[in-house]
Amino acid sequence: MQFLTNLREYVNLYPFLFNGPSDHSAVNRIEAYAGFALPDGYRAFISEFGGGIVGPNPVYGHGPDKVSNQGEASVIATTNRFVSTGWPHVNGTLVISMDQSGNPIFMDRSGTIWVYDHDIDNLRFVANSFGQYIDICLAGLGV
Repeated sequence: MQFLTNLREYVNLYPFLFNGPSDHSAVNRIEAYAGFALPDGYRAFISEFGGGIVGPNPVYGHGPDKVSNQGEASVIATTNRFVSTGWPHVNGTLVISMDQSGNPIFMDRSGTIWVYDHDIDNLRFVANSFGQYIDICLAGLGV
């Protein structure tokens, strides 16, 4: 997975932006919560990096986001918050990130990445895969 090679280079420059590796039980808890198999790319991200800030966006994993001070504890806590407050389109997904406007960026069970813009009530395709989403973030592009 090429995105992991690119991400490792980024992490070497900014190690303080990442939580650190997750054990298999943390990955399994996320997968059990999601109710679907995590795509290999996201599973590898959580296992190796835990979660962190990639380019302009937080990317949630097993534990607290150490840098952005957004108060999100994990991908599970973030997803729970959006689901429990009734945001459209997030039920049955994992909210893996947020954009700069606080919109949820989420992965559906097929591994496709979407963003819901609450200001204009618009669901928009972001990426075909988690790796493609990370490449977008690494390029410093907003979603």
